[in-house]
Amino acid sequence: MPYRSGMDIAKILQVFRENDFEAETVAPSQISFCGLFDQETVFLYTSSEEPNNYYKSFLEDIVYGLEMAGARVIPSFRYLRAHNNKVFMEILRALGSVEMRTIASRIYGCYEEIRDDVRPWTYPSVLKPAAGAMSKGVSLARNREELLREARVLSRSSSLKVSMVETLRSIKHSGYVKCSDFQNKFIIQDLVPGMSFDRKVLLYGEKQYVLKRFNRPNDFRASGGGRLLFDDSPPPELLNYCERVYDALDVPNVSLDVGYSEGKFHVLEFQAVFYGTYTVAKSEFWFEKQDGRWLRRDGLSEVENEYAMSVVRYLARRP
Repeated sequence: MPYRSGMDIAKILQVFRENDFEAETVAPSQISFCGLFDQETVFLYTSSEEPNNYYKSFLEDIVYGLEMAGARVIPSFRYLRAHNNKVFMEILRALGSVEMRTIASRIYGCYEEIRDDVRPWTYPSVLKPAAGAMSKGVSLARNREELLREARVLSRSSSLKVSMVETLRSIKHSGYVKCSDFQNKFIIQDLVPGMSFDRKVLLYGEKQYVLKRFNRPNDFRASGGGRLLFDDSPPPELLNYCERVYDALDVPNVSLDVGYSEGKFHVLEFQAVFYGTYTVAKSEFWFEKQDGRWLRRDGLSEVENEYAMSVVRYLARRP
């Protein structure tokens, strides 16, 4: 509190200090790149969301620079790149573990690329903008005609001013090829069939918090619909699946959107930085594995403590 004020940094620092870490905050603009960093210095960071991702772009420069200088950044820079960037998220999926590669997808940088793509594709298909949350801009195409129409709307990028300038250039310079008016990158995915809900699963070390999200009425989308139920008896197979994905991603904590269809679990989307913590803050229980069995633990959790302790446990496993 108040709304969108983030976590309590003082509480996070206190947890680290109680676990024998020296911890302090530093503004990204104050970091010096004059020398290399040793591996005992660990940089934790978060991302940012604002119109046009101005400050996120700055954070990407800083975090990538830290990795290049030999510092340990948690999580790895690739997860910052994937935040609010579903195109790069799909690249990570293709490079990830077998549990991640259960959904077919393609990525495009402009409308003309999908228009000229003659490779066969199955329908129905889900189109998603690279940026955005709560299913904003997500649509369904049942055939190629609908796919191209939705992709054209989704990828529009040019302003009237830019379009006029490009038109004048093409008139003035013979043979000039105008920049595309449709350069908002996007993805298409196979629709996972038969789902009436998905699950938001947050993993903090050995702890899992599970929230069911039911589809909107007469809609294939669950995210952003507000029809929520904390799942007090998720199948052990789900928890085992999420555990394997979490281990493969090599992060201290992660948010997974998981669907189930035709006897198989699917990671629909994932984030390892700057994701919503409602599921942890509001859940009255969580799940932990003991002697190979998943047990429900009752109680409320403090987000700052769970975040910091997930990092403590992560570093203990990777000294």
